[in-house]
Amino acid sequence: MSGNLSNEVIVHKQRDGIGYLEFNCLSEYSDKLVHCITTKIGGIGNPSVKHSEASEHTRENFKQLCNTIIGIDYINLVFANQVHEDVIRMVSQENRGEGVIRPRTEEGCDALMTATPETALVAFFADCVPILFYDPEKNAIASAHAGWRGTVKKIAAKTAKKMIAQFGCDPENIIACIGPSIGDCCFEVDLPVKKEFENVFGCDSRIIKPLDSGKFKVDLWKSNIVQLLEIGLKLENIHYANICTACNNDIFYSYRADGRETGRNYAIIQLKSKKV
Repeated sequence: MSGNLSNEVIVHKQRDGIGYLEFNCLSEYSDKLVHCITTKIGGIGNPSVKHSEASEHTRENFKQLCNTIIGIDYINLVFANQVHEDVIRMVSQENRGEGVIRPRTEEGCDALMTATPETALVAFFADCVPILFYDPEKNAIASAHAGWRGTVKKIAAKTAKKMIAQFGCDPENIIACIGPSIGDCCFEVDLPVKKEFENVFGCDSRIIKPLDSGKFKVDLWKSNIVQLLEIGLKLENIHYANICTACNNDIFYSYRADGRETGRNYAIIQLKSKKV
């Protein structure tokens, strides 16, 4: 067991047998939003993600998670139809329940955004990078799923830019939280993938490192941080969990460590209703 993975950025918790994590910086706004990152512990993240709608067993798992941990109604969840692209979709109250009690939209997208309370954005991942966004000034949120393909397509930067365009956000106010995902300790790639990153980020030694084997290590966390800084986010507002899912596959589902049929971890964020 990896044990408790809490650090200065993220807190690893367990309640009623369910393991989950929270970002400290988002917890500071607990009067305005709720969020969590799920783990293997508690059986939440093992749906068949190939299907557009959750099974009854999966729905019961999410109902337990939402009731016990987040304190929201599980029918508020909105799942994207993730396809490793750079499409960002605006959602609202009419989208609640997509992927849970009714099918996900057929439109492929890897990021969701909203300023509508009680509309919970969900990104699912098993080594890919989940990123949660929040602008406390405009009270708007977004979630993005950035695999290596999404990372080189700069979906993180494009999501923040769409928040700026749609909600009038100032990039200096946007908080970005990069969740547990595969670290460069475990993410080895071959020459074609290395060239994809090189075409976007250049020969940045912080991102691409050669190995004696002829392969390369790529740092997805730094790749996403660099692109967010480029569009004006402040470094102090970018937080990364610094937790590798492959190294900690006793706690997280990991495609590389567990194999193709592994389950999925979930990053969930929702705005609370305004108090009357």
